[in-house]
Amino acid sequence: MQPIVLWRNPGIPGVRLWADGNLSLGFGLLLLLGRNVLPDFISIVVSNALIVGGICLIRGGFRMLLGRLPAGRRAFLLFMAAYVCAVSYFTYGSESIRIRAILLSLFSIVPCLAIVLDTVGSPSSKHLVLPIFVGMAASHALFNIVRVCVLAGAPEGGNLYDDGILLRENIIELILFLFILSIEYVLAISLHLSNRNRELSEIDSLTRVFNRRVFSELLERERRRAVPFALLYVDIDRFKAVNDTFGHAAGDCVLEQFALRLRETLRSRDIIGRLGGDEFAVIMPDADASDARSAAERAKRHVETSGFDFEGTPIRVTISIGIAGTDMRGKSFEQINREADAALYEAKRSGRNRVVAYEPADCERSV
Repeated sequence: MQPIVLWRNPGIPGVRLWADGNLSLGFGLLLLLGRNVLPDFISIVVSNALIVGGICLIRGGFRMLLGRLPAGRRAFLLFMAAYVCAVSYFTYGSESIRIRAILLSLFSIVPCLAIVLDTVGSPSSKHLVLPIFVGMAASHALFNIVRVCVLAGAPEGGNLYDDGILLRENIIELILFLFILSIEYVLAISLHLSNRNRELSEIDSLTRVFNRRVFSELLERERRRAVPFALLYVDIDRFKAVNDTFGHAAGDCVLEQFALRLRETLRSRDIIGRLGGDEFAVIMPDADASDARSAAERAKRHVETSGFDFEGTPIRVTISIGIAGTDMRGKSFEQINREADAALYEAKRSGRNRVVAYEPADCERSV
C-alpha cells in the first residue's frame, strides 16, 4: 500500500520510479516463493527479472532524488534483455542453477554499486539519511559478491535447491534488503519534503530568490556584522507596460528571467531578494562603493543588451538601481533601506535606466 500511496505524489522526484521498483522487487519475491508450484518460466525467468529490474528502478528513483537524471530507457532495456537471455539460456539451454544464482547476484551488484557511485559529489549525500541508504545498497552488493565467490567454487551438477538452503538465504536477504531499503527511502522522502517546505517559506516561488521576510533578516544580520557592505535596490523600468502589452504571463516570464540575469552578473556570495512586484534588492557583503557601482552598471548593461523572450516574442526592458552608502556603521535597519530607496527614486526621477549612489544632498532633496 505504501508504494501505491507514494506513487500518487508525483511532486517528489523519483518517487514513481522507486514505487515501481519496490512493487517489482516485491512481486518478484512472491513468484520466487512459488518455485515448486509455478512453471519454471514464471518462478525463474520472470521472478529473477522482476527482482533485478526492481533494483534498477529503485536506483533510478534514487538518482532523481539526488537531482540527477535516471539511466536512459534504452540502457535499462538492454541491461534487462541481456539478463533475461542469459537466465533463459541456463534454464532451457544448458541448465545450471549455480550459474543462474551467480547471474542474479552479478546483475544485482551493478545497480547497487551504481547507487554508491551516484552519491559522489552530491550535496544531498551530506544528509544522514542518504549515507545509510547507500550503506544498505553497498551491503547488498557485498553480500552478492560473497555469494558469487562461494557459488563460483561450488561443484557443478546436483540440485543446489534440494535442501532449500540456497533458496532460503536468497529470499531472506532480499526481504531484509527490501524492508530496510523501503524505510530508508521513506526517510529520504521525508527529508526532501522537509527541505522543500523550508524552501517554500524562504524562497520566492517565481524567481527562486529570497522572499522579502528572509531577505530582511539577512540584511539585518549583515548590518550587525559592522563591516562595510552595499545594498542595491533594483527596479524594472515601466514594468506595468510589459503586463499591459504582453500579458501577465509574459510579465512573470520577464521576472523569472530577470532574476537569472541578475545572478549572472553578481558574485556568488551576493544575496538577492524580491521585495515585491518588480522590486528586487541585493546585499553585497564586504563591498566598497566602487565594487557596488561596478556590479550595478554591469547588471544594468546586461539586462539592457540581452533582453528577454516570451514564447518567441522578444521583450526588452531596462532597470534602475539605487545604491545605499557602503559605510553602515551606526545606521539603523530603517535608515539603510531608506537610503537605498531614495537613491532608486532619484534614478527613476532622473530618467530611468541608470545607477545612482546615495548622496544626502541630491537624494533627500528629490524625495
